[in-house]
Amino acid sequence: ARVVNYYAGHSKKEIIPLIFPVLFSSFSRVLIYHSLKDKSDQNVIAMLKTYPGYVRDFKAAAAIYNVGACMNIISLIRSYDLKAKGFGDSGSDAGDLLRELVFKIMH
Repeated sequence: ARVVNYYAGHSKKEIIPLIFPVLFSSFSRVLIYHSLKDKSDQNVIAMLKTYPGYVRDFKAAAAIYNVGACMNIISLIRSYDLKAKGFGDSGSDAGDLLRELVFKIMH
């Protein structure tokens, strides 16, 4: 929560829309992880094009977020990304959008 509040309250408005693509990429990779038949570290590294140190993180995320949750979260991220860019929103602050998105991801 402190990290979200920091970025929402202390960052330039231009930084927050850059966070959404990072979240999208991360959850997309967790979704890809779920689809792998071979979940060995070497295959995960190759298929997700990641570093060995991140394999554990993907395994942990996959244990928390199942395929359906990942798909729902990716949909939320896309929606909030558009809102942060001014589409389909009544002018909400980008920081508030980030807080709301993280709340929905966590709950």
